[in-house]
Amino acid sequence: MLLLSTVVNMATSLVTLRRMEHVDRIAVLGLQVTPDQLPFVDHPIDIILNEKGVDFHVITTTTQDDDDDAIIVGFFLTDEDVGRTYDFISSDDATTSSATTTTSSSTDLGLRKFLIDQTHQGQGFGGAAACQLRTYVHDSYPRYDNLLLTVNCRNTAAAHVYRTAGFQCDGEDDLYLGGAVGPQI
Repeated sequence: MLLLSTVVNMATSLVTLRRMEHVDRIAVLGLQVTPDQLPFVDHPIDIILNEKGVDFHVITTTTQDDDDDAIIVGFFLTDEDVGRTYDFISSDDATTSSATTTTSSSTDLGLRKFLIDQTHQGQGFGGAAACQLRTYVHDSYPRYDNLLLTVNCRNTAAAHVYRTAGFQCDGEDDLYLGGAVGPQI
């Protein structure tokens, strides 16, 4: 099992990314986001019930004193077929005439539904997890070179976390305008 950890607060906790296991489902189903975040990410139960052909992952934290007390503070999924999942991302073997379509290749992995439980937000868990994504994805999915995601323009907190973690915008002027709650970068 692949585990990557980052110290969030030197005195108190570590953040770890790993694949979701069956025993994690109850804890994941208990994760909540604030009502103002619901336009950007679904409830975990809706994600688990509706998402097919993706891999689910958890974000955990433990105290440095006790690795056995790991709690799930967040969740995300990876999509190996991101070019087929979204109409604004085309596969490298397809052609498109849309200026707002991003082209993905067979070396692109999608990142979606990244969330931190509302009781754990503002404590650095999201940023620590986002900083680990590059290494975690490289080790978990070695055939992929890129990690693709979109962020709603109104979700400034998420955009800040991703940029701080080293994600770069590819064509910020080319917004995807078909998002359910507005444009996405």
